[in-house]
Amino acid sequence: MHRLIDRLNSVFSLDLCIDPRTEREKKELEGRAIDRCHRAIMAVVGGSNARELAAALEDSGVPVHDCTVPGWRISKANVDDVVAKLRACSPKPDIILCQCLDNNVYYGMDEDGCTYLPRKIGGLYHVEGQLQVASREQVEVLMRTFSGVTDAFPSSEVIFITGTPRYAHVALPCCEDDMHVTNRGTGLMAEVKKELERVREQVKRLLAKSKAKLIDPTKIIDFTDRTVYRDQCHLSAGSVLLLRDKVRELVAGKDRQDLQHGNQAVRTRTLSAPCDPKRGGWGASGGGGRGSSGGWRGKSHFGGKARGGGWRGTSSYKPY
Repeated sequence: MHRLIDRLNSVFSLDLCIDPRTEREKKELEGRAIDRCHRAIMAVVGGSNARELAAALEDSGVPVHDCTVPGWRISKANVDDVVAKLRACSPKPDIILCQCLDNNVYYGMDEDGCTYLPRKIGGLYHVEGQLQVASREQVEVLMRTFSGVTDAFPSSEVIFITGTPRYAHVALPCCEDDMHVTNRGTGLMAEVKKELERVREQVKRLLAKSKAKLIDPTKIIDFTDRTVYRDQCHLSAGSVLLLRDKVRELVAGKDRQDLQHGNQAVRTRTLSAPCDPKRGGWGASGGGGRGSSGGWRGKSHFGGKARGGGWRGTSSYKPY
């Protein structure tokens, strides 16, 4: 290196330092990692919890395309629709963040062994009969259908958030009806978490081709704590912030072992501050109200308020 610099100085009459710094400071590396969070463009796919996560990410400075739909489930029609929205996004997303299992992996099973998806009655989802987690065959079908998203964007990085426990907390069954979640009790949460681990391993295998990175919420959030829930289906604001921080760490390239393989449980905090929907977001900087799927909310550094396929929210992203 020193000879090369000396030669360049001699041939081209330069005044380059002959003792260059070849190692980067830790703070410099951390700064570059944080900078990637603000430069990588992310599209978020899923239901209500994914929408809250998109708002939290956007308020922390991450450029976000919101392609979420409350109650979104994996189906061929819904996958085709979200692929069309993703293709319409401008600028194109570097990362596709998916949180879409929760509305698909829970069933109620009656006395005859027939299974039913939870039904929405009076604004709440109800599980008739025993609470069951999707079988291996059902997960296989779901992920085969979902592969329409990953196959359509082979060059995009995929981050997939696996399932969160629902209806299993002893204080949060779907309702007080004894015929709903008939297997409710103190042991149900542990049983559901065990089944979700099985689902996670299956999803990891089925998404191997797309090289998706997985985040397991059960390694990040203490679901035995009632305050991590807003209701039986939705996470509290504090839980969403914990997921947001893990997504940012993964995008920045930190904590990969824990995020991908779940080898180390993360000590969680109890954060249950409500989200103010009028602010349209989380954290310190407002986002300007919820927008339509596939676009940014509020102020845009790319010029004006966007309609479908544009930017959403106030972002520190700057074009380059």
